[in-house]
Amino acid sequence: HRKNTTCIFSDGKHGKGPGYARNVGLEKAQGKWVIFADSDDYLLDGISELMDKHLNDEEDVIYFKCSKRNVDGISVEGYEYINDVIERALNGDDEELLYATPCPVAKFIKLDYLRRNGIRFEQVIGGDDMLFSIELSKNTRNRKYENKSFYCVVMAPNSLTRNTAWQPLYNFTKASCSAYSALKPIGKERFALVWIKSWWSRLIKVDRAKAFSLIPLVAKTIG
Repeated sequence: HRKNTTCIFSDGKHGKGPGYARNVGLEKAQGKWVIFADSDDYLLDGISELMDKHLNDEEDVIYFKCSKRNVDGISVEGYEYINDVIERALNGDDEELLYATPCPVAKFIKLDYLRRNGIRFEQVIGGDDMLFSIELSKNTRNRKYENKSFYCVVMAPNSLTRNTAWQPLYNFTKASCSAYSALKPIGKERFALVWIKSWWSRLIKVDRAKAFSLIPLVAKTIG
């Protein structure tokens, strides 16, 4: 019943993943700015004021701090994973934020900028936002960082990044290899190497056969 709101539903019987949904959103969006939000998270009360404040900003991307709350709790606190690197970016060191924090949320992004540069999400279950975040960082020189938060991540034990099924872990490892290849030309591949080691080691614990099947890809990627 909200004004100026359009809901679009997948015609498939099964979920196609967040990357697919976000790409559909990019195709249908009509506004100046886009904000991505996961289904179990929510926007904080200050969102309207921040949107008004930054409506006519010239930057293509504005990075914000983030909040978090446990799924079974009520207290909201700062999300260190994002806030620590935002703090360093505010102090002049933004390398880790741009190339080692693949997160599509807690940002204002110009829709026209994404469309002009053809920046989209991979349509896989797990790791769909890695290349998106890297291409976002590689292509823009016009960005800024905000010390405030408008987004709250709900920390659920069964979320995609905490899932123990082999398929997401497999996809995260493959996406990390793609990220490595994308970062290598600009000398930032060391960040993706950490991801490869992390996701591949988790996959080995869950399904050794699937993990070993990625040996040729990993070897080709990192030489």
